[in-house]
Amino acid sequence: GSAAFLGGDEHGGQAHGGDLMTCAECVDFRAWCLLCRALDVTRYVEIGTFLGDSARKAAKLIECSVVTIDPTNGENFGRWHDGPSEADIVYLTGRSQDPAILNAALEALGGFVDAVFMDGDHSVPGLTADFRLWWPRATKLMGIHDILNPEVPGPQAWWENGPDPLPVDRLRLWGPGGQGIGVLFK
Repeated sequence: GSAAFLGGDEHGGQAHGGDLMTCAECVDFRAWCLLCRALDVTRYVEIGTFLGDSARKAAKLIECSVVTIDPTNGENFGRWHDGPSEADIVYLTGRSQDPAILNAALEALGGFVDAVFMDGDHSVPGLTADFRLWWPRATKLMGIHDILNPEVPGPQAWWENGPDPLPVDRLRLWGPGGQGIGVLFK
């Protein structure tokens, strides 16, 4: 696979005077969104939402409809803002490996998804289960967050040794504040 460093300190980590950046603020996530936009992604699934910042950023930068999936969707939103208000974002509460959640996501997006961004279960078995369920449904690409994050070893191990076979067409994105995004192309 190829790699693309997006400027600044290639070690990623913290930025903005030592404040931890959210995924949505990272250069690698912006590059992911612009890649999705360049590939004309119109229907997008985000697995693992937490505060919803990256879902809102994806909807804005890609200009697409977004479905987010998280076991705690909605529980964390009030801590940081008034809650989701975007008409193009559907927040589903549940496990990404649940076929009922898959069906609800596909229904919300009109039957198909162009891109899937995996930032939920960071264990190798969890990533493998998400990949096996969602990769066949993605029509264009899939992103795996945290592939360069030493504090979360699952995504890196999955990226390096993942399900056999991983698609040949793949790319690593990283930049200041980011933890790396692995991109798999259809």
